[in-house]
Amino acid sequence: MITQKIREHDFFILPSLYETFGVVFLEALSVGVPIIAYQYNGIVLDLMNVTKAIFPLQNVSSSEIVRALLLLKGKKDLYRQWAEQTKHDILKEFSWEQHAMLYHEALKNIIKDAKSEHSSSY
Repeated sequence: MITQKIREHDFFILPSLYETFGVVFLEALSVGVPIIAYQYNGIVLDLMNVTKAIFPLQNVSSSEIVRALLLLKGKKDLYRQWAEQTKHDILKEFSWEQHAMLYHEALKNIIKDAKSEHSSSY
């Protein structure tokens, strides 16, 4: 399983500019592994509001990733601790149940608005 492989490492690094959501970020945090990722990639900014266990990259380049790793070299235990402390919050905040509830509410509002528009047009 992917989470078992992720758990074996000190950090999860995804050197990608474009991720639509970034489920792998949630997978890494769910097993207590901190993340190094481009700050505008997928869900990274949202996760930064929930946990300190993310080191945001200003750009995606090998030199930026090396710089991040050198900065974090002596702080891996601190970042791991932050990831462990917030993994339950991450799982709760980004659970399937939470997203299903948000979609359900959004669809209810769309239907309500459509009915309202339909009845006011007569």
